[in-house]
Amino acid sequence: MKGQDVILGVLLEAPMSGYDIKHHFEKHFPDMFVASFGTIYPTLNRMEKEGLIEKEIILQEGKPNKNIYHITEMGKEAFHAYIQSPIEPKTIKYDFMMRLVFGKHVSQQQILEWLNQELNQLKEDLLKLKIQQEDSCDCYCACQKLALRFGIAIQQAGVTELENIIAEFECSSQNEKTF
Repeated sequence: MKGQDVILGVLLEAPMSGYDIKHHFEKHFPDMFVASFGTIYPTLNRMEKEGLIEKEIILQEGKPNKNIYHITEMGKEAFHAYIQSPIEPKTIKYDFMMRLVFGKHVSQQQILEWLNQELNQLKEDLLKLKIQQEDSCDCYCACQKLALRFGIAIQQAGVTELENIIAEFECSSQNEKTF
């Protein structure tokens, strides 16, 4: 999955500005795809040059012009080629996990801080997804609801397992054993 594929899928729903696309990512799939404006705008420019999208310039008084992007027929074909292609293996870039891998180089207190920090982040992410699920009653299609449900299950499993790990870690630390 490339940023282009996700942007094309979003633009199939409705024409949007770069700002609207980023907001859509954050609101509808914050844990599935993350992109900064520094990624979105260059991707939009390249896609426009390749004929996958067209830019409509909306003149605005007192503020900069607004660029609204529309998917073209070529863009629809590119999106359908992506959606019909085999699912790519999951790739993860997860700083917390890498720090644990190298945890032997820090104190047990530092590891415990990382574990608690990650637990708090997972709980926050889980809460956001549950709120999103409650708010999505009619505006999400069945497949979007399935993706949200799966995301909630993954986050919940992470919270549960991390709580177990922290309890074991604290117990082993009190017994002065290495984890």
